[in-house]
Amino acid sequence: MASKGGGKATRVSLVIVSTRSHSSLKASLDAILANDLKDVEIIVVDCCSDEEMSVLVNCYPSVTFLRASEEVCSPLLAGAGLSRASGEIIAVTDTCCLVSSSWVANLVKAHSLRSLVIGGSVEPFGRMNLLDWSAYFCDYGQFMHPLQAGPANVLPGNNISMKRPALAKHAELVSPAFRKTLWCEKLRSVGEQPHCQPAIKTYFAGSVRMVPFLSRRYRNARCFASIRSKEMTKVLRLFYFAGAPLLVVVLLKRTISSILPKRRYRRQLILSAPFLGLAFVVWSLGEALGYLTGSCHGCDRSVTFTPAGRQRSMTAGL
Repeated sequence: MASKGGGKATRVSLVIVSTRSHSSLKASLDAILANDLKDVEIIVVDCCSDEEMSVLVNCYPSVTFLRASEEVCSPLLAGAGLSRASGEIIAVTDTCCLVSSSWVANLVKAHSLRSLVIGGSVEPFGRMNLLDWSAYFCDYGQFMHPLQAGPANVLPGNNISMKRPALAKHAELVSPAFRKTLWCEKLRSVGEQPHCQPAIKTYFAGSVRMVPFLSRRYRNARCFASIRSKEMTKVLRLFYFAGAPLLVVVLLKRTISSILPKRRYRRQLILSAPFLGLAFVVWSLGEALGYLTGSCHGCDRSVTFTPAGRQRSMTAGL
């Protein structure tokens, strides 16, 4: 593993957003460590409240652990990791998934292309209940194989990577919080088209709990809308607020139309439809309040990140 202080350039930085149990984090780290990690740094940004972090720090001495001072949203955690990363290529994943054993190699290979931002595929993994399937279809179903390589408007938040120069483009959407969807939109508007490379594969590991899942969707939707509303007139914000309930139908139709042609897991899609509907209702509520108030929910405050208690802390906030 490359050392920051040894004068050796770090080829790849891997940022892991940890919002689940530390057993999930351990599984994610073990999957990553199964890769060839020459000239790679691993950065975990964590906000879990259990007491296993010190055990993990000792078990993985080559990993940098950043600990948030309080529970915060995933975009703030990802933004803190990106600010700390030193690699020429930076990838972001999270503890809801496991990476393939060729993930790093395929990342490096894909970045021989000109594209500044590249995403991969997300496959279901193991036995999942209907809530797990609904979470998978909501967030990652469109990234399931078969998946076309080439230009892409949307990339998965748990399998996205970028060349270092990309971080300077629309940096307000990278730090202090990484707003992946809005950032990709801005890049496309200036001619930097994100790409998809299905060979860069991760696996959604399930184990979803209802309340955290719906809370995360509400927070992400509200923050998404509040950021977008900053460039809108009051009239346009009210128009989007009034139209938010229609999102339930739009999102459900978009999800089904992106998954059915793949001819996989259709039964699971049908059976999980009630959970999907509930997830989209919560998302539409979050967007509506984001457009109405223009403020994020829980992401508009300063947060201190302490790197494993060995280095000075850093602060992030909107």
